[in-house]
Amino acid sequence: MEPPSAHPPMCVPWQGLLLAASLLTIWNFPATATPTAESVPPAVLEGQSVLLLAHNLPDNLLAYHWYKGKRSIDKDLIIMYEIKSQETKQGKLYSGKETLYPNGSLMLQNVTLKQSGIYHLNIHSADNQKSVFVEVFVYPLLSKPTIRSNRTTAVEGRDTVELTCDPLFRKTTYLWHLNGKKLRVDDRIALSRDNATLTLLRVSRHFRGRYECEAKNPLGAFHSDPFTLDVFYGPDTPEIFPPHKYFEEGRSMWLSCQAVSHPKAHYSWNVNGEPWNARQELSIHQVSISNNGLYTCLVNNAATGRNNSKVKEVIIVEKLPKPHIQVKNETVLEHHFVDLTCISENTGVSIWWTFNNQKLKATDRMTFSWNNRRLTIDPVTKEDAGAYQCEVSNPLNTRLSDPVKLAVLYQPSKSPLLSPTIVASLVAEVLAGLAILGGLAYFVFFKKLDKA
Repeated sequence: MEPPSAHPPMCVPWQGLLLAASLLTIWNFPATATPTAESVPPAVLEGQSVLLLAHNLPDNLLAYHWYKGKRSIDKDLIIMYEIKSQETKQGKLYSGKETLYPNGSLMLQNVTLKQSGIYHLNIHSADNQKSVFVEVFVYPLLSKPTIRSNRTTAVEGRDTVELTCDPLFRKTTYLWHLNGKKLRVDDRIALSRDNATLTLLRVSRHFRGRYECEAKNPLGAFHSDPFTLDVFYGPDTPEIFPPHKYFEEGRSMWLSCQAVSHPKAHYSWNVNGEPWNARQELSIHQVSISNNGLYTCLVNNAATGRNNSKVKEVIIVEKLPKPHIQVKNETVLEHHFVDLTCISENTGVSIWWTFNNQKLKATDRMTFSWNNRRLTIDPVTKEDAGAYQCEVSNPLNTRLSDPVKLAVLYQPSKSPLLSPTIVASLVAEVLAGLAILGGLAYFVFFKKLDKA
C-alpha cells in the first residue's frame, strides 16, 4: 500500500501554504523535542477544514494512531498508520473526510459541530508509547437572527411577553438589547438556559421600546432587526393645577388635570358630584361663592381598561378692600386711654396692627380684642405718639390701612423748689448788693456837693 501522502487533500490556497510551512517547520525540529499537536486554525466554522498538526515525532517511529476522545480504544479510532508495513487502517470513526500525512498530522475536512472536542495522537516508537492531545473547536456558521414574539402590545402589570431569537444555534451566545443598551436582568425578566428566549413577566412601562437580539461565537456575530414592543399603562393618579385651593371672587378660575398614561387618557370633571364637562381643562368666568365645593377629575384609559381620579377642594374668597382705622380723637392726654378700631368690609379676615411700621404685640398697656379688630392703649404715654396702621388678610391677599397719627399731650417737667439755706444765701447776696449800690450813690452825691 502506498504511504498516506500519495494523495494529498484538496485545499484552498491558504490551507496549502499553511500546511507547507508547517511541514517544513516540523522536519527542522530537533528529534529530542517533546511531541505535541495543535489545531490549525485554533477554531473553525462548520463546513471548513482543520489540520491537527503533529510536532516533534521521534525518528524511530513505528506507528501512530488518531483517536476521538481521551481514550485509546477501538470504538474511538479514526485512523492509524504503521511505518514498517506502510499500512493504513481506518477506524470506526473514519468518515472518508479525514486525511493522514506522513508526519503524523491529520486533516479534518468539511467538519461538523459533532467533531468538536478532544483528539489524541498515540505514538508508537522503538523506545516507548506516548499520547499527545489537542482540542478542536467547531462553531456554527451564523446568520442574521430574527425576533419572534407572542405579542406586539401588552398591558402593564397584566401581560407576559415572550421574545425568542431565531434560529437557535448550538455553541452560540445570545445577548439582548433594549433601546440600544444591554438589557439588565431583574426579577421581572427571565432568560432561558441558552438566553435565546427572553420572558418579560407582568410587563412594566420600562419594557416599552426596541428590542434586538445578538447571536455570537468566537468567529462571528450578527444582530437582528429591531422588534418594537408597545406597553400600555396608566392612567396614574392625576394632578390638578394650580395646586392652591383659594380663588378670588369675581376673577376667572382655570383648572387643568394631567395624568401619566399611554395611550393618552380620556378626561372628565364632576363638581360636587354632578357631571360638568368631558375635557382636560375646566374654566369658570367670574367665580362667586356659589362655586365653592369639591372638583373631581376623572381619567380613563380604554387600552388598559383602568380608571383613576383626583379630588380638589375649591374655596372662593371675597375681594379684600382697603381697611381704615376709626379713632375718637387723634390727640390724647398722657395717662388717659385710647381705642383704635380696624374697619373692614370682610368677615373672617386676619388682622394685625403696626406702630411706626413695626408689628405690635400685646403688653400690659396695649391689649387687643378677641379678633384683633380693636387696639386699646391704657394708660397712654408720650412714647405712644406715632403712626398706627392695621393690616387685614385672607388666604389670597393682604391690604394695609392708611396711617393714623396719634398725638400725645403731656405737662412739661416742673423746676425743683429751692432749699431755705439757698434762699437765705440769695437774700443776703441781694441785700449786700443793695448796700454796695447805696454806698456808691451816697459817695457820688456828696462829691458833687463839695464841687458846688
